[in-house]
Amino acid sequence: MILKVDADAYESEKAAAEAQQMEDGELLSTGIPSLEKVGKLRNLYDREKLRAITHRKERQLSGKDWVLQKDGATGHPFWYNTDSGEGVWEPPLVLKQMAGEANARAGGYALLSLDHMVRLLAQMPL
Repeated sequence: MILKVDADAYESEKAAAEAQQMEDGELLSTGIPSLEKVGKLRNLYDREKLRAITHRKERQLSGKDWVLQKDGATGHPFWYNTDSGEGVWEPPLVLKQMAGEANARAGGYALLSLDHMVRLLAQMPL
């Protein structure tokens, strides 16, 4: 025995049932975006990810990712890296280097740190 089914009628009934279930809150619609929109969203994601990486690298190189905090138990100051979660008691190397360069700019070669002076002299031709 062969069972004949009207496919159009079946699809119509199915669509009506789904619409009723969505109206009743029993079925959720996700609204799947088109492939074109997915591509645009991917490009936006890639741009924002690159911007975040660039911003983090800028903070690392400038020392802006380090903030001075106070220890709750002892009250002593310590340096906290907001990006990595690292905490240190002594000022981080990048901040020491930035301070040394700022001093050198303000006072000339006389205030240049030994580290900076050695690097500068090593670059000079003999």
